[in-house]
Amino acid sequence: MGVVVDTCVFTLCERQRWTAIQVSLYLDRLFPAEQIAIPAVVAAELVHGIYRAKTPEQRAKRDGYVKTLLESYTVAPFAENSAWLAGRLRGEQAQVGNTLPIADSFIAATALDLNYSVLTHNVKDFVRIPGLHVIPFTLP
Repeated sequence: MGVVVDTCVFTLCERQRWTAIQVSLYLDRLFPAEQIAIPAVVAAELVHGIYRAKTPEQRAKRDGYVKTLLESYTVAPFAENSAWLAGRLRGEQAQVGNTLPIADSFIAATALDLNYSVLTHNVKDFVRIPGLHVIPFTLP
């Protein structure tokens, strides 16, 4: 079984000043590279971070970081089946009083659609989803 990687894993590593190569090497020790996927919504969130940079230097550094990560792993598309799953997950969670952020519902739906786990530092939003295997991420 593979894993989809949540945005917070990459941002946590970036805040610790890890390079994209260091992140990839670490993830590849945990899982076979061919079983690691980046959901399309995570790719979008990472690209969004490039354009939120406060300086041209920070933007260039983030741009390189994101490009390297996206070249290292498969970007899992968000297609019709995932859209149905995400809508169902958000609706079911809303019925029991839980607000599931839209991006997290897309990530969870992508994982369920692929029959993958979710690797995340943000466990609380994902553990409530029935049938989703969540792997907590911590830095070494």
